[in-house]
Amino acid sequence: MMRGVSYLFLLMCVGFSRLPGAFELHSGNYFPIPICDGLNIGLTLLHDMISSAILPKKSSSSRVNTEYGNQFGLQEMTRYSVHGVWQLGSWQMGLGGSTFGSPHLYREQVVETAVVLTLHNKLTIGGGLGRYELGIKNYGSAASYGGHAAWVFKLDNNIIWSTYLHNIVIIGSSDLQTELPRVVSTGITTPVSDNLIARVQWEQDLVYSGRLSFGTVWRIRPWFSVLGGYIGQPSQVQIGIGITILKINIGYVAVTHQQLGLSETVGVSISLGR
Repeated sequence: MMRGVSYLFLLMCVGFSRLPGAFELHSGNYFPIPICDGLNIGLTLLHDMISSAILPKKSSSSRVNTEYGNQFGLQEMTRYSVHGVWQLGSWQMGLGGSTFGSPHLYREQVVETAVVLTLHNKLTIGGGLGRYELGIKNYGSAASYGGHAAWVFKLDNNIIWSTYLHNIVIIGSSDLQTELPRVVSTGITTPVSDNLIARVQWEQDLVYSGRLSFGTVWRIRPWFSVLGGYIGQPSQVQIGIGITILKINIGYVAVTHQQLGLSETVGVSISLGR
């Protein structure tokens, strides 16, 4: 009870006009490589769709993804999300939403739509739009819109370059316009072996300092993968597993935080393709 009151008091003191932590990408809570076919933990819709293109020899298909997790082990910072991706030839179309926080204290709600196009075997591009709504109990709510862009380019069979532009365009005027995070993340993914993928990524917030991250996914069995990663500034460690059962992919990721509790996320992806 006291923890919830203290959390609400902090939000009330900060207010909408200065709430730089709202709608963060939570880069420490996702893994930038698909854990298994069609499953990315903790990513935005467009980031999820475009990241799937970095899997070698991946056959894209329509799918439904859902996730549940929390930040720092706090019940008041629970996150739910669900989205669907439909494969139409070389096109992918996606629609989804997520909610973060507690309905009794503080809540972030996001509705997203995205389109991804594979132009040829080497280039995949995409764009998306998100509607962000922020509400604080006894204070009010406000909303804003952000536009995203992304691409994946296969430089050769062993080097894949991908870039994601988050909220690079803020659409419309709103109380939240100055608070939406604008982030550019770019990195290189390479298959170290047939069963091991590695990625190095730089994430640059246009207001705050950038972060370097490194991660690997090791497919021990066709149905079982383990992952590990490291993020700097501040230092964080990621661990997780991925399990494939027929057309169902299940993933779990845990992330450490300095002087804070563990953040955990569980994701399930169901393939709708043949």
